[in-house]
Amino acid sequence: MDVHALAVAARTAGGETSRYMTDAPPEPKILKIDRPRGTRPLAMAVGTAISAVGGMALLIRYDLHAPPPQTLDPGAAWAFVQFLAGAWSGVLGVGNPLVHGLIAGIPALVLGLLWGHTLPAQFDVLAYLISPAAAVIAAAVMRYSVRQASSH
Repeated sequence: MDVHALAVAARTAGGETSRYMTDAPPEPKILKIDRPRGTRPLAMAVGTAISAVGGMALLIRYDLHAPPPQTLDPGAAWAFVQFLAGAWSGVLGVGNPLVHGLIAGIPALVLGLLWGHTLPAQFDVLAYLISPAAAVIAAAVMRYSVRQASSH
């Protein structure tokens, strides 16, 4: 029997409790954060939309029109689009960021492989791998910031 049960038993039995016998301190409240699980359609939609719109914009800029002298490296721009798509899908789809990042990068990968001529195909694939990496990093940062905010 714990101290709380003994104090309650002594009071209900009609006996007088000792002035040293007090109720047990309340249990400390532990904040439980439920981890989201599964895929989130909105996260995938946002990530694929960023990837598709960014990929189309880069195709229009670098492949369909004769670009003026290179002011922006097309490889850096392509990697940046994949990074943005992965980061946003990772932030919105914290439950399963790797899957969200893999799916988010598909539109730009397909656009680059089928219609892109500025960059070699292996660079399109390498840039695609940035998307899931960014998603995992963004989800980890989100989890860390939520835990820091909930602990204060």
